[in-house]
Amino acid sequence: METHYCSEAFELITTTDDQVTSQRISDQLVQSRRTPCVKIYPGCLSRYFWNGSWHEAAEYVIVTLALAPDLEQLTAIIKSVHNYTNPEIVARQLKILSSDYADWIQATIVELGVDEHHD
Repeated sequence: METHYCSEAFELITTTDDQVTSQRISDQLVQSRRTPCVKIYPGCLSRYFWNGSWHEAAEYVIVTLALAPDLEQLTAIIKSVHNYTNPEIVARQLKILSSDYADWIQATIVELGVDEHHD
């Protein structure tokens, strides 16, 4: 199996307990033209410690593909429309195992014009 390392490719992840907010975040990320893909996964059960006690919430997980130079801008977009005071926003670096998928990411970024944002 051929492995492709995209040192600049990341998954940017956030969660919210509100379906409308998850769609707004997704819409804003797509409109930024800085990502080739946004996924919303409903049905996540989160248990977390906040303001001195444990809480439980059904959440939506929003995952978007991003290149390193766009992480800051995409994070700002998420924060600007998020309904949480302190939203989880994390990034995981990708190790792409499919050459076809790596090619799709690159081709889509070029088509969207995202590469124009990078120096």
